[in-house]
Amino acid sequence: MKSLTEIFGVVWASKNVLPKLLSLHVEPNYLHRLTPLFGMATLIPVVNIDVVRKMFIPVIITLATDPVPNIRMNVAKTIQTMYPYIKQNGDVEEKFK
Repeated sequence: MKSLTEIFGVVWASKNVLPKLLSLHVEPNYLHRLTPLFGMATLIPVVNIDVVRKMFIPVIITLATDPVPNIRMNVAKTIQTMYPYIKQNGDVEEKFK
């Protein structure tokens, strides 16, 4: 996904890849709900802050209250991975805190 986003661009990924990836956060199977977290952690170096604001944050907020502890733990790991890329943006950093 990261290589495709680098090649085709963030706009392409926002229209073709991210909606399907991020829609998995509402699946009944907890393993499917983990997939968006891993995808966001992988894509954070190549997406812009607007994608993080509009697409990533709502999914992370939803999964942070998931009933499965493994999901909540992976939310924390994903935020830890993403933090170096978002720490320059105060509003996004506050939402993650």
